[in-house]
Amino acid sequence: MDLIAGHVQLNFDAVPVVLGHARQGRLRALAVTSAKRSALLPDIPTVSESGVAGFDMSTWWGLVAPSAVSKDIVAKLHAETARVLKVPEVRERLGSVGAEPGGNTPDQFGAFIRSETAKYARIVKDANIKID
Repeated sequence: MDLIAGHVQLNFDAVPVVLGHARQGRLRALAVTSAKRSALLPDIPTVSESGVAGFDMSTWWGLVAPSAVSKDIVAKLHAETARVLKVPEVRERLGSVGAEPGGNTPDQFGAFIRSETAKYARIVKDANIKID
């Protein structure tokens, strides 16, 4: 709202949050922060395409459980989640808000979380970001 009101000049936000405002001309989408273009805004370039090579700051969601949960339960949850994410109505609904269902394994997702943690830790360290 502060961007629309002119109180701030730039905002980074999730596509579903700004999509309606951009389509109605209240906001001008400059770029998406993901590695590839958004299916909802196919004409809007990525930050990487706009000149910042390798830029990728995507919003992502996933399911996690306490470490004490057995591998059998994790496997069952994964199988059921993967099944649901293949249902056309679910895929369509997720796509309508800019989400693109993945489907990696629990081990792959764990590796992804570790890589994201390392990426943001580097950013915080390199920028000397401190908590007030």
